[in-house]
Amino acid sequence: MAKPAFPPSPPEEGPQRPDAAEAAPRAPAASPEEAAGQRWLDERIREQYQDAAREPLPDRLVSLIRRLRHLRH
Repeated sequence: MAKPAFPPSPPEEGPQRPDAAEAAPRAPAASPEEAAGQRWLDERIREQYQDAAREPLPDRLVSLIRRLRHLRH
């Protein structure tokens, strides 16, 4: 049986967590070379972690999230 990637949130729960890029704005790069280096690093990090981010959550964690959501309502 396939595990869900993440239990869907009901729409009435309010705004979702913003992307990390939106949550932590960066100071502007001092030079075009520095900006290019930062973009390169960002791309390498995304490449390394995108597969892990797509993996399904463990059943125990999904169950815990559902129980916590139930307690909130």
